[in-house]
Amino acid sequence: MYRIFDKKVIDLIIPVEDYVKIHHNATIFEALMVIENSMNDSQRQYKPRYPLLVVDDNDRIIGKIGILCCLKAIKPSFCMDFDDIERIKRLEEFHSDFLISLLCRHLIEFCNVLNFNKADLDMRVINAMNSINESIDGDSSILNAIQQIISMNTLSILVTVKSQIVGIVHLFDLYNNISKLVDYPKIIN
Repeated sequence: MYRIFDKKVIDLIIPVEDYVKIHHNATIFEALMVIENSMNDSQRQYKPRYPLLVVDDNDRIIGKIGILCCLKAIKPSFCMDFDDIERIKRLEEFHSDFLISLLCRHLIEFCNVLNFNKADLDMRVINAMNSINESIDGDSSILNAIQQIISMNTLSILVTVKSQIVGIVHLFDLYNNISKLVDYPKIIN
């Protein structure tokens, strides 16, 4: 019988070649613009992945940054906190992808409405990214990856093989893989 514990993280990664790179000295604003452009890139044959790989001056991967890291970096400047945004999402029945899309597409307007501090938008990516130290070995189980993603409060995690970044595994892909193995009628009855 197939067990969840037998599946390895390496089996679920999206390889580094499928991600856009950004220099570690880029700003949060620039990162959000790159994410927006990758979302709108109609030339892509696959659904774009939103984390950006952060590279140093030698083009080595030193971390990743996505929408969640960017929003955490500018959080101190919100005129409302994330709890208020969560309440608005529930009241207005907004889908989180819709809010993220709106934040990226209308960043300038939101900066004015939500009182973003320009200094936060000018923060360097290196100060907000998940570093290479926040990664998981490709031979780890998918349950271990889920535990690590939850403890890190992130949506994806860098995957290494012999200390080299080979890809990223996303919470959605981990959940999707596990949900296929769960017999819901047995659990409910």
